[in-house]
Amino acid sequence: RGLKSLCRLHSMQQIRFKSIGVLHYSAAPYKVWVDVDHELANFYRSLIPSKINKPRYSPHISVVRNKIPPDLSLWAADEGKTVSFEYDPYIYNDELYYWINVFSEEIELIRTKLGIKPNSNSTYNESIFHITLANIKNIGDTNVKS
Repeated sequence: RGLKSLCRLHSMQQIRFKSIGVLHYSAAPYKVWVDVDHELANFYRSLIPSKINKPRYSPHISVVRNKIPPDLSLWAADEGKTVSFEYDPYIYNDELYYWINVFSEEIELIRTKLGIKPNSNSTYNESIFHITLANIKNIGDTNVKS
């Protein structure tokens, strides 16, 4: 409990690390994501003290998911672009997932160019994205980490 409280305190104080990823688009269905370094996810995944499943997809930040952007005039204009982001080193979890929070003005600008409203969060007063590290669905799967 003490370590978890300490990590939350650090999280609220905005301790962040910087990294980069590569932007990608898909039109079937409409999705935009940033591929991130596998070792970043592997490192944080190694800190989770339980049996887990690796996510189905490689480590990424979802920029647009499950919606058709209102403005497609700039669709895929930035394909392959290197995007900067910051991440909170605290590992969050709920009943099914483990993740780290991600913050990026560049990612928010991409959403805005496509006509999508900011992804706001009142706790941080800025947009929050995330990198999924693991899940605990169907723990009997063959890709479970012990």
